[in-house]
This record gives sequence, C-alpha cells and structure tokens, in this order.
Amino acid sequence: MKKATTIDEQIRLMQERGMAIHDKTLAAKMLQTVGYYRFGAYCFPLEINARSKKCPRTHQYRQGASFDDAYTLLLFDKELSFNILWAIREVELHFKSNLVYHVSNNPEYHPTPCWYADSRHIDDSFLNSKFRQEYNSLKRKPTAIGRHHALHKNDKFAPVWKAIEAFTFGSVVRLYSAIRSHETRLQIATLYGIENEKILESYLKVVLFTRNLCAHAGIVYDMRLSKPIRRGPAGKMNQGEQSGLGGVLKILLFLLKGQDEAIYSDFLRKMENLFNDYRAKPIIQEQVGTTFQSIFPDKFAH
Repeated sequence: MKKATTIDEQIRLMQERGMAIHDKTLAAKMLQTVGYYRFGAYCFPLEINARSKKCPRTHQYRQGASFDDAYTLLLFDKELSFNILWAIREVELHFKSNLVYHVSNNPEYHPTPCWYADSRHIDDSFLNSKFRQEYNSLKRKPTAIGRHHALHKNDKFAPVWKAIEAFTFGSVVRLYSAIRSHETRLQIATLYGIENEKILESYLKVVLFTRNLCAHAGIVYDMRLSKPIRRGPAGKMNQGEQSGLGGVLKILLFLLKGQDEAIYSDFLRKMENLFNDYRAKPIIQEQVGTTFQSIFPDKFAH
C-alpha cells in the first residue's frame, strides 16, 4: 500500500514523470485545495498510455504535458458540473410537479391525498421498512413533512404535495417506478413525448446518477454510466454517448425542450458560453470537443 506524501513530494513526483510545472505556488495551492488523488483525474489524459488497453500504465506524462493543461480541465469540469446541476434542478422540479398534479387529480387517486403511501396504488418495493424509516426521520426534521405533522399530529402521512417537497429526487424516481398502474405511469411519460414509461424511468435514473455525481463533486467530463442509455426519443447515440457525457446532455436537452422552450434555450446558451470560453484550449478540444460538436453541430462545427 502506498504511503501518504507531502505537497512538495507530490509536485516533485509529477515533475519526475515529465509534467511541466511553471508556477509551483499555484500547483501547491491547487493540490492543497483539491487533493493529489482527485487532481490525478485531470492529469490522466496527459499520460503517455492514457486509455491504452494494450500498453500498461506507467504514470509517465507525454511530451509537452503541463500542470496548466490539467488545471484548465479541472476548471472546465467544475463549470460543466454547475451547468448540468442547473439543468437537473429544472428537470427535477418539473417532474415532481407533473407527478403530483396528474396523479393526484386522476379520479382513481383523487380521494387519497396520501396515495404515495397506499399499497393499493404503490408497489411494496417502495413501501418497505426503509421508506418508513426515512419518512419517520423526515417527520422529526424541519421539512414540509415535519411541519405538517407538528400541526396535524393525528395524521399518519402528509398529503403528497407536501411530502414530495421533502423527498429526495431518488425517492421520487423510485416512487414513479413503483406506481402499480401502467396507464398512470404512461400518462406521465407522454407529457414528455415518450410512448414507453420504461424509457422515462431509464432517463430519470440517468439524471439521478448525474445529479449525485455533480452534487458530490465527481468527475463529469469523463463520466461513465453504470448501464448504457436505452434507445429512445432523446436521439441516436453512438457507443460512447450511450454511457457517457454525450448521452446525458442529450437526455437533459430532450427533457428540457419538452417542458419549457425558454429553459431549454437557457441551457443551450450556458453550454455554448462554456465551450466558447475554453474552446481555444487544446486539452478541452481533445477531451470534449467531439462530444460538443456532435450534440451541438450548428454551434460548434469544426
């Protein structure tokens, strides 16, 4: 097992492996802030055998590799993450609102404002002991659920329009998947122009994975999904897009366009501004240039 190293040792090791570091003060500050291991994700593309399946990894950097390149990639990734989180927030709010409104006003569910906790409507896979524990935890906190029960002590559950505000997006996605009625799930899917509710479930799980990745400061520019994206109306995807950033962007654009043209245009503008700010940097063109040019051909053509 490797031993911990000091900042000075980390800088010296990168230099020994062939990385040019012109500003050691900046390098030390960045390593102190980000951490050597995490920063390595932005240095990795600069290695000689990066992504090679035939050659063993040597950790040696290619000729011309510089700390500035890795730092640029880190800054780009940080802004990319912020933009994607902004888009996901819009998708999350819109989906929650649609789910509550359309299911609650469905005659089958209308008499039951707590339909999300009713086994006649929701599969037992959702209404398990974990759900009970999470709900009871939310009751004890200053959430919409907690405030409801403070005023209505005899209620077993809060109405869905309050509960949904306290639920995590992961819980909301699981709730949608657990609705027993195929017709109800399909009704929600068609609001997005999707004719198969399983595809909407797949898209939402991709959005959820990406949300958690961004929220926990994960590496976004080189993200890899655990499962390939299902074929659907978000558009044709090549093999790389099905499991990476390109596919995520296509799903977000599809969902945003289906819910609000203005928000869709805002996201397009944010992504255009981001890429234009960095497109002169060779490391950005190398790592995400093809992705942006494929998804936004009119704006980022060669």
